[in-house]
Amino acid sequence: MRQKELTRLGYAGLAPFVASAIGVLAMPEATPNMAAIIGTVYSAIIASYMAGMGAGGLIVSGRPADRALLPGMIASLIAWLAALPLGLSETAGLVLSFNYIPQRCVLMIAVFIYLLKIDLEAVAANGLPGWYAHLRKRLTLGACISLATIAAGVSIA
Repeated sequence: MRQKELTRLGYAGLAPFVASAIGVLAMPEATPNMAAIIGTVYSAIIASYMAGMGAGGLIVSGRPADRALLPGMIASLIAWLAALPLGLSETAGLVLSFNYIPQRCVLMIAVFIYLLKIDLEAVAANGLPGWYAHLRKRLTLGACISLATIAAGVSIA
């Protein structure tokens, strides 16, 4: 039963990604940036949540706390950069400017792939159940396709 519930919740969590991508494509003459911003901020929130899942799985598997927590903390900080308000990264003098939504989407795609790698390590170390790997692959694919669609839709608009 737990697997079924978590699978259902996982797909429900994918809905805002898909809705943002559809919003960008469906409203090219309106404000596709609004749907894109909603999608990228949501992706940063979900990435931080997923970082905690992977860290928890690695801790359960017996990995030292610093080696279990650090990768997720790095991923969360990178996701935070993608969620900063437009213009803030440039104002703060960051060397890499993420003021364009397509850059933020590419950054988040990289974060989700990295977090998938961490979760697969946790599954391999028996910190997370085996079925979770298959679910995470599908959800990561859905999130990444949605983010790529957002990036492409905003670039075209």
